Amino acid sequence: MLNKSAKVIAADMDMSPSTLSRKLNPSDGDTQRFNLDDMEAFLESTGDAPAVIEYLAAKYMDSPEARKARALTKVERLAEEMASAMAALRAAA
Repeated sequence: MLNKSAKVIAADMDMSPSTLSRKLNPSDGDTQRFNLDDMEAFLESTGDAPAVIEYLAAKYMDSPEARKARALTKVERLAEEMASAMAALRAAA
């Protein structure tokens, strides 16, 4: 993550710091909203895209079934690698 001030981030996003602040913390009745275009510009400015994507994936896409499927896929891949390594060792002997 880049350590940029809100002022620099707002400038990167082509908006004033006060507009960015309003969008990030809108009050009741405020018309300023942080939209998807703002999110993309914010991520580009801060360099936080990988952390945000990891967070969103963990929060909304992970389930016990998904974790089990990932673990099974990993075990299957490792088993294939072990079989290949065993064949190479046998051939070398």
